[in-house]
Amino acid sequence: MRERKMQRQSWDLQSMQEAVDAVHSGHLTPSAASKQYNIPRTTLRRQLQFETVEKGMDRKQDISPEIEASLVDHILLMESRGFCLAISEVKSVAYKLAFKEGLKLRFSHEKGKAGKT
Repeated sequence: MRERKMQRQSWDLQSMQEAVDAVHSGHLTPSAASKQYNIPRTTLRRQLQFETVEKGMDRKQDISPEIEASLVDHILLMESRGFCLAISEVKSVAYKLAFKEGLKLRFSHEKGKAGKT
């Protein structure tokens, strides 16, 4: 198996917080802090836009954990009955759940499916 060439999120929260503090206090520029704390420059700039330092993907979850749990339960129920849902069917069920809950999401209303379709 090949090893990954790029290490995503290889920085730690403490280093990011120190880098953000150094930039906010005016001691370092974002580029200098990026080099000193070994954090990707674009990641540091993105973190500087927020009030709190977080590690993880930038995109927020579109559906609540309760709706996601309901979707998982439905998928597992269907699987236990011998019906394996295709990805397009899961997207359709997710869309219907979100629509039923009245959520305004980035779903394809023409196709009635969640995600990029």
